[in-house]
Amino acid sequence: MDDSDPNNSRYHKPQAMPDGYWGEVKVSGPTLRDQFAMAALTGILSMQGEQADPPSPEDFARAAYMSADAMLAARGSDEEEES
Repeated sequence: MDDSDPNNSRYHKPQAMPDGYWGEVKVSGPTLRDQFAMAALTGILSMQGEQADPPSPEDFARAAYMSADAMLAARGSDEEEES
């Protein structure tokens, strides 16, 4: 096969895409608050035993985000102390 002809080559050589071809790609993930809430929720759930009237999932989520907010507040005050 003649590798000089892209249509006849064994391996397709990809063409470069012009700038902006794919548009603006935004990749998002959990925020720091979300990550703190996930960590808090793991701890909260690990301490739960069987209860006659267990808290609702919404209660767990609320407690996790309250903990996350407290962690963010503590983190902010630590950064101010370090300055």
